[in-house]
Amino acid sequence: MLSFLFASLLLPAFSYATPVDFSSNLTCRTFKLQARRPDVKRYAGLDPSETVVGGLHLQNRGDLSYYVNITVGGQEFSVILDTGSPDLVLNTHGRGVQILNQTGIVANESYGSGDVQGYENFAKLQLGGFEIQSQAFVDISGAQLGTLDIGDGILGMTFNDGLIYENFTSLYGAAAAESLGRNTITNIWAQNPSVPPFFDLLLSRGDPILGANDGLFMIGQHAPGYDSVGTAKKLPLVTPGHWNVALDGATINGVPFTFNASSVPRAPPNTTIATLDSGTSLADVPAAFAEAIYGSMPGAFLREFGGNTLWQVPCNASANVTLTFGGQDFNVHPLDIVLVQTESITLPGENITLDTTTCVGGFAPLAGRLSTFKEFDLLLGDTFLRSVYTSHNYGDDYDRTNSTRSSPYVQMLSLLPDRDAAWAEWASVRARTHMALPPAVPPAVIQEIASAADATSSSTSPNASDNSVSGALSADASDSDSKKPSDGFAKKYGGLAVGLLGANLALGVALLALVLVMCVRGVKGRSVGGPRYTPVRLQDAQPAGGRRDDGGEEFAETAHLKYGE
Repeated sequence: MLSFLFASLLLPAFSYATPVDFSSNLTCRTFKLQARRPDVKRYAGLDPSETVVGGLHLQNRGDLSYYVNITVGGQEFSVILDTGSPDLVLNTHGRGVQILNQTGIVANESYGSGDVQGYENFAKLQLGGFEIQSQAFVDISGAQLGTLDIGDGILGMTFNDGLIYENFTSLYGAAAAESLGRNTITNIWAQNPSVPPFFDLLLSRGDPILGANDGLFMIGQHAPGYDSVGTAKKLPLVTPGHWNVALDGATINGVPFTFNASSVPRAPPNTTIATLDSGTSLADVPAAFAEAIYGSMPGAFLREFGGNTLWQVPCNASANVTLTFGGQDFNVHPLDIVLVQTESITLPGENITLDTTTCVGGFAPLAGRLSTFKEFDLLLGDTFLRSVYTSHNYGDDYDRTNSTRSSPYVQMLSLLPDRDAAWAEWASVRARTHMALPPAVPPAVIQEIASAADATSSSTSPNASDNSVSGALSADASDSDSKKPSDGFAKKYGGLAVGLLGANLALGVALLALVLVMCVRGVKGRSVGGPRYTPVRLQDAQPAGGRRDDGGEEFAETAHLKYGE
C-alpha cells in the first residue's frame, strides 16, 4: 500500500551527496553493530557500482521510498517496490513503450495516499535476470496518485488478488486470470519452476550528510551473510492479500505497551496485526502507541502537515522501541524513531525568515483513509523495515499452477540486536547532522510561533484560514509595514536566529564530545550502557506493568516514561 510522508517534508533534509560506503566513515569502529547470529552484520548499503549475485539494487531516495529498475516494452522504468499492493502500475506517457495488447479494461487502483485510474495493458517485462514475455499492468499515462506524483510507477509485491486478476476472473474466468492476470512476482514463480518462491528485502538507511547507499532486493535466494533467515521463526499470514503478521507485543523505553484488542477478525488471541509495507515511508500506528513514544518528550505536540498528523519532537531525543514477533524482539533504530527535516520559518510580524532544522516522529498516529482498512491494526513501513532483514515466502506448499492456493509466511532477522551500538551510531549521525544543517528549533518554540502567527493573522485578516506552520508562518512581506509586532514579541524573538545558531553549535559539540568519550571508553574495554545517553534521549523506565492502547495506565506512578534523569 503506497503511502508517503509528503515529499516536501523530508526531502530537503535528505539532499544526498554522492553515495559513499558508510562503514569507512564511522566515527568509532568500536561501536559497529554486532550480530546476534554469526552471519548477520550491520548493513551499510550497496555502492551503486557494487554487484551481488542474484540481487537487485534498491535505490534509496531520501529514506522516503525504495526503487528498483525494470524494463517494460523496451523502456526502462524506476519503480517503487511496494510490498503493500499487488499490481504493476506504470506511467508510460511519452515513453514509447511497445504495447503487446490494449484491453480497454479500466482499473481504479486504491492506495493509502489516494487513487489512480488507468487501462490494463500487456508488454514484455524484464526484472534483473528474469523475463516475462507478456506482463499485465495498469497504464496510467501521466496520472497522479492523489496529490503525489508517483514517478515511473509502482511494482506491487503481494498476491494475485488485485484489480487486474479480479477483472480477468470476472470477465473471462479463473483459468484466464491464472494465465493472463498474474502479477509480476507470481509470473516469475510460474515461469521459473526451479526458483524458490520467496523474495528478500534489505533496506538501507541514509545519512543526511554522507549520503545514501542502495538497498538489496533478492529473488529466490538469500543475500550473502543472511542465510540464517531461512531458519528464523516462520510468521504465517493472518489474512490473505497482505504481508500481515501477528505482533506479540511492544515495549517503549522498557515499559510494556498493551494494544487494544485487534480489529482483524482472524487475529490470534492477545495479538495485534501488523502489515509489512515497503511502500509506506513511516510506521502508521494507533494514536496511543505514538503518544507513548513521543508524548513525554519536552515540548512535543501533534502537528498537521498537509493532511498528515505527526509528532513534532526535539531533535536531541529518541526512544527505545522494541516490537516482538514470534517470541523474538526486534529493536527499532533510534535514527528512525525521530526523523530530521529542514524548513523555513518566518517570524510573525517580522521581516525575518529563518532556515531551521526540526524533527518529527517516524511512528505516526493512524488516521485518515488508512484507519478505515480492516486488514491490519498498524502499518509498519520503512521506519521499521530498515531495522530488519525480511524474507517474504509464498509458502512451502505454493502451487505454481494455482497461485491462490498456498500458505505464505514471513521470516525476519534483527539488524541491530546491540542497542548500545545503535545509540552510538545515533549520537555520531546526529552530531554530524546538527553541525552541518541549519539551527535546530525546539518544538515548543515552533508551537509558540504558530500560535503567534494565528493571532497576528486573525487580528489583521478576519478571513484568514491558513494555519500551516510549514514554510509560511508569517504574513506577506508586502503587508509588513501595517503589521507591527508587539514589543514583547519582538524582544522574545528578535534574537532567535543568533540564539538558535548558538544552541545548534552547542548541541553539535556536545553530541560530538559524547561520541568521542564513548569511543575512548569502548577502546579501553569498558561497557557502553544506557545511562550515558540520558541527556539526549528518553531513559528506560523500570517496567511495573504496562501502558494500554486506550491511553489508560497499567503501571505504578514511578514507572512512567520520563526524559533524562
